[in-house]
Amino acid sequence: MNQNLNTSITIEKDCEVCIIGDGFAGLNTARLMAKGNFKTNIVSLGTGASNFWLGSVNILKSIDNSKGFNFNSFIKNNPKHPFQFTNSELIQEALKEFYSEMSELTPFRDEDSKFTNRYILSPFGTMKQTNGKWSSIFSDFENLKENVEVYLVDFKEFDLSSMNLVAKGLMEKFTGDYQVIEVSLKEVFEKISPNFFTKSYSAFLSPKMVANFFDSNKENMDPLIDIIRPLIYKKEPTTIDPIRIILFPPIMGLLHNDLILKNISLKLDCQTYELISLTPSIIAERLNLSFKKRIDDKDSLIKVDKGYALKTLIKTVEGFNCVFENKKHEDMMIHSKYVIIACGTIFTEGQFKLVIENSPPNENNVQDLTLSKNFELICTEDSKDVTSCMDTGKIFAAGSSIFLFSPEITDDDEILNETGMGTVIIPAYQIFKELAKIE
Repeated sequence: MNQNLNTSITIEKDCEVCIIGDGFAGLNTARLMAKGNFKTNIVSLGTGASNFWLGSVNILKSIDNSKGFNFNSFIKNNPKHPFQFTNSELIQEALKEFYSEMSELTPFRDEDSKFTNRYILSPFGTMKQTNGKWSSIFSDFENLKENVEVYLVDFKEFDLSSMNLVAKGLMEKFTGDYQVIEVSLKEVFEKISPNFFTKSYSAFLSPKMVANFFDSNKENMDPLIDIIRPLIYKKEPTTIDPIRIILFPPIMGLLHNDLILKNISLKLDCQTYELISLTPSIIAERLNLSFKKRIDDKDSLIKVDKGYALKTLIKTVEGFNCVFENKKHEDMMIHSKYVIIACGTIFTEGQFKLVIENSPPNENNVQDLTLSKNFELICTEDSKDVTSCMDTGKIFAAGSSIFLFSPEITDDDEILNETGMGTVIIPAYQIFKELAKIE
């Protein structure tokens, strides 16, 4: 241990890859590390920006607002963007790997089977471009014709419902009949489980509470179906049987939403979908659980430590000693050959120390590093290590952390260019390929 480090290590661990952050970027990177049989340790302080995911897989906004995206034109116009370290072919390769593993998501492809952008319905009734979506989210605009009846379910207990706004947006753009139908969740719950409502539940229903209730009663949606049926079959039959579509808010189950929607669809003889989320909700937790399920299946390779913040990185001959601290001021050291920063930008503050072991005499071997200025993104074989003194071991970045290594680009640029999930998928895949090549 370096004598200049004044720290008390209570836990020591060894791994090949240490991932800092367990949001989507950290979890997706860990999934790939397990695929490459790397012994990996994820360390996380707490909640990150992944909880704000609303249900669309944004890779890169179309420059001319057309379907699809022109990567080369984007880099030409944004030469300092971290995507400069990749190319169109590698993006397609990364997306193919990602979607093949994450079956809960539906990608969009063009006529040449290349991944591209298509439209989904936003919570404001507008058309939103994206490369993919949570599978239950509505995007079948080709069905919005004259003989379509679309029913938007508005659960009375939620004040932030945007169903009327969505209905108005659809009526302005498409033919067909669009109606908002009100349903009382309390009535549904009391019919399914009469003893569900206690005093603690009756005052407030959270989206997660609703989703968990639907999950636990996934085989018994008949009370909800019985309430909806007369609302959508009240019209006199016509010679042409209409296409009926029901749009729900994205709270129809956390673990079993596909099964719940399928059962409702079969019994009502209609199509059922959800809308993209208006506010952070359980749809982000669905994807989080999907990642964790794949990681749990690789528990022999992936270990997780929560409640620790990165304190110090120590460069050694073998790689890095990563020192973390919890709220009790207890230190944990992880010896790792590679380090991947995946903690985002919103919840990253200030500086941490990089300690260089065996530094030349009379030189200060403790450096204060501000993440936004002193680190260099490592994504390609041509990239250099973080500092010239590091002969072995590399520090990588995935997720929004890549913007910490590109001072010219801000979070606002990420939002403007709609590269959110692109920063999760593409850098992680590049790191995976890089380490596979090195090892």
